[in-house]
Amino acid sequence: QTGTPPAPTPPADPTASWRSYTDTENNFSLKYPPDWTTKVGKFASAHGTVVKDTGFIGTDDTVFVTVRTNPDASLRAFVDADGVSGVTAATVGDLSGFAATTTDSYRVYLENSGKIYMFTFPGAQTNTDLSTEQVNLLTSIKFTTS
Repeated sequence: QTGTPPAPTPPADPTASWRSYTDTENNFSLKYPPDWTTKVGKFASAHGTVVKDTGFIGTDDTVFVTVRTNPDASLRAFVDADGVSGVTAATVGDLSGFAATTTDSYRVYLENSGKIYMFTFPGAQTNTDLSTEQVNLLTSIKFTTS
């Protein structure tokens, strides 16, 4: 007896039950765990203009997403001017950017439409230090149009 084998079942979306966060001012959205909270602030920066910082805070993990305009010629120039070390190329889904470390955190930098999206992971030094929730939050980012 021959037949068509069943189609493989796509993997379940680990963020399906998560909350959605949308920042219409900076044209992005992402998902975060339902038991995490958010805290948003704005401040002026010496490197970049107005900065919007959104904290996604869980019991054991935190992720800060900082959005800045880019005063430098390129994303790499911005990263180099940010005073970080160990800069390497990074890929988040189909987005290219950079990863780097500070003395107390791991950062991922992405760029879209002249804005820098800096993800800061306190306490981490490499991508292997990130929790599953932190990785899923980072990889859920979607850029929208204004």
